[in-house]
Amino acid sequence: MSRRNYSAETEISRLLNAPHSALAGLLARAQKMLSLQDQLNAALPPDYQDYCQLISYRNGLLTLQADTAAWSTKLRFREPQLIKQLKQLKSFNDIQKIKIKVRPKYTKTNPKIKAKPLSPESTEHLRKVAESFDQPALSAAFRHITEAE
Repeated sequence: MSRRNYSAETEISRLLNAPHSALAGLLARAQKMLSLQDQLNAALPPDYQDYCQLISYRNGLLTLQADTAAWSTKLRFREPQLIKQLKQLKSFNDIQKIKIKVRPKYTKTNPKIKAKPLSPESTEHLRKVAESFDQPALSAAFRHITEAE
């Protein structure tokens, strides 16, 4: 291990272990959230676990995120049973209510699909329609469509 790596590791360790370090607080909060998520997953049926994430737990209010409205509805139907199960756990013993938000998981955007080219007849028809408009902006929009080819 080089001296440079040692000093970087020492500095990181110091930041993480300092008593009032913001980074240490953030790490502790992240670990607590992971622990709460694990406990929530243990209370949920296995098929719910991939579609429900814990957002926060404060003052007896558990806020969950569902991937779709369908999963949100399923969770709402299970809410009384889920509260009963979670109250048995020390971490959730003061739970009173569950709030469910719908927030789809991030997915990659689909690549742009190239439009099929217009037939010569369609292009000519759109040009004639563009000429018939009294509104210049609308006429320009139709001409733009025919020129995009």
